Amino acid sequence: MTETYRIRSPETWAQARDDYLAGLDAAAVCRRYDLGLSAFRRRARRQGWRRIDQDDPAPGDLDLAIYDDVTSDDQLEMAYLRFVQALDQGKAVEAARWRRLWLEMRAEDAALDAELFPGRTRAEVAALLAAEREEDERVEDARLLAATAPITPRTAALPAPGPAEKVHDVHSTFSSAHFPPDESPPSSRAERRRLLREARRRTDAAPAVRQPGLSSKLVTL
Repeated sequence: MTETYRIRSPETWAQARDDYLAGLDAAAVCRRYDLGLSAFRRRARRQGWRRIDQDDPAPGDLDLAIYDDVTSDDQLEMAYLRFVQALDQGKAVEAARWRRLWLEMRAEDAALDAELFPGRTRAEVAALLAAEREEDERVEDARLLAATAPITPRTAALPAPGPAEKVHDVHSTFSSAHFPPDESPPSSRAERRRLLREARRRTDAAPAVRQPGLSSKLVTL
């Protein structure tokens, strides 16, 4: 479904920008001002709406809920931008710290992607993730449009659409995640990474016990 082009006043875009830079996530801003998510993101990139440039809030005023939608990709981009910012300002020590953090996070993401997409090259993984982001934006735009569209007798009689088919369904690559039989693998890359991290932590935290009769071998519960 193609989204109807909607014209919004400069005042509306200015209010949306201010709310976004104040900490409201993009989806919430679009719901508040009836904006398309893709159009909002394009304008934010084009006009340089970056939270990184905003002053830090006063101690005690920070609402951590504003970070609920921050993905590992967002974190990686933030670390890189902080590195570039410190480098541009001539802060060598700070730049080195941000660069080290960025490289560590990038290496961790690459390792997780290797588990999520075994046997695929970096270019193939990048193509899959690009398709995933485009599909997520399309589904979100359609959801926002449906939520704000007026209900008419004609549209009310139509059957509800089925669940959106994810083009990035790669169920064959999740053998190591061990999902329950009644659950399907999560479609979100961030959610898949979170589950892998939790599985690793459980494995690392499991106590090692000796198996009866095998004094030289340890078994991890």
